[in-house]
Amino acid sequence: MSPVVLRLLPHVPHPPARVGFYGPDRDADVQALMRRGYRVALGPVGGLGGWTDGEPLDALCETGGFRDVTPAERPGWAALAALRVAPGGVLFGAFAAGPAAAAARPPWFVTPSELSALLGASFDVERLEASAFADPDGTPLLEAVFRRRR
Repeated sequence: MSPVVLRLLPHVPHPPARVGFYGPDRDADVQALMRRGYRVALGPVGGLGGWTDGEPLDALCETGGFRDVTPAERPGWAALAALRVAPGGVLFGAFAAGPAAAAARPPWFVTPSELSALLGASFDVERLEASAFADPDGTPLLEAVFRRRR
């Protein structure tokens, strides 16, 4: 299990909570949560769009897919996250941190203020801070937990 997901697990509803994963780099986390008794739902690798399972999630885990969401698509991503996560549930994980997204192609990084603004209409911030860990490529990470408003 990734060290960031392990650190954030106390914020996640207890098993048998339903945790959704999308994006890449999720296999170890999925297996670890299943061993702990969580029910796991796998979304599309490319993002939240196209998720065909309509059952609400108790938690949605970010494992690297957000860095591939273009800046123009991010408001739609936030709206989809709000639809997927049940009221009282959490969006949690590690977001690639860096200056505001200006590049023509991924990876697109995110600042804490940008992430808060994107999710602020539907989620409350429980935790949003620089991580002591980095991606394998050295990219700094933000550890984030957002609670879906009821």
